[in-house]
Amino acid sequence: MPTEDLLGYGARLFESERLRLRSTTEEDCELLHTWWLDPLVMVLQSPDAASLKDRDSIVSKFRDWSQVKDSGLGYSIALRETNQLIGHVALWGITPKDQCANFGILINREVWGQGYGTEAILLVLRYSFKELNLHRVQLEASAENTRAIRCYQKAGSAKRAADDKLISVTESGKTKS
Repeated sequence: MPTEDLLGYGARLFESERLRLRSTTEEDCELLHTWWLDPLVMVLQSPDAASLKDRDSIVSKFRDWSQVKDSGLGYSIALRETNQLIGHVALWGITPKDQCANFGILINREVWGQGYGTEAILLVLRYSFKELNLHRVQLEASAENTRAIRCYQKAGSAKRAADDKLISVTESGKTKS
């Protein structure tokens, strides 16, 4: 395959109609930190995530989440046309043996309700299944986080009845309960 075709293929892995996943910059970490501390965002986070409250620990966590390593990776979510940062996605706990990973996403509250979360999730799932050969990508959300639950369900997640938590159990692109 010619180099040009390979470069185009690589770029398309991280792009959708409106979004691009890109490396996270220091400037991104600062913005992500301010969004993280938004009270409307904080109440929707998991207890572990919500425990991060000071600037240095939050910025450090986004730097860590944004490193590409064997057990995880993370990217800033940007609008394709303007490169404007609108969020962050991360996969962690990747286990090749189990072909499984955990997933997290943060979207700037100013762009909620425009379908960017669903589009970003579908982009990450496509990469996870086709390139990383994962069979399962999972996440959890509290029952109160109805906006996120609707978004996750649009992307193929299922609700676990036992504890009313949302968990995505996706095998080869097909959702199972």
